[in-house]
Amino acid sequence: TLAGHVEINNHAILGGNCAVHQFVRIGEYAMIGGMSGVEKDIIPYGLYTGIRENLKGINLIGLKRKGLDTKSINEIYDIVKILFNKKDTITNNIKSIETNNKFVEINKIIEFIRDNSKRGLCIIEDE
Repeated sequence: TLAGHVEINNHAILGGNCAVHQFVRIGEYAMIGGMSGVEKDIIPYGLYTGIRENLKGINLIGLKRKGLDTKSINEIYDIVKILFNKKDTITNNIKSIETNNKFVEINKIIEFIRDNSKRGLCIIEDE
């Protein structure tokens, strides 16, 4: 179920009977589990399941389907964890990541975060 003005980017997968709130953006290659309720923007390659939850991580299968090797996927996952590290703001975390980033996928996540959000951003909670 998609409310008004939902933006779903290429290769995103939405499971059966999930509901997406109006003005939410779903990034490319994101995966939304069935029966989920999405109220905030989901980053590209994000993995989400549940209702009013946080991101569960990144869509490993989507990255594999895109053709990335395991080493690159693990590096991307580590960078995403740094991005959402609560010891600093996301803005400062982006600055620290940008200087050494070599992944197009991370650049797409950063670009998505910087775009204007009407609903806020769904984040990964510290483990």
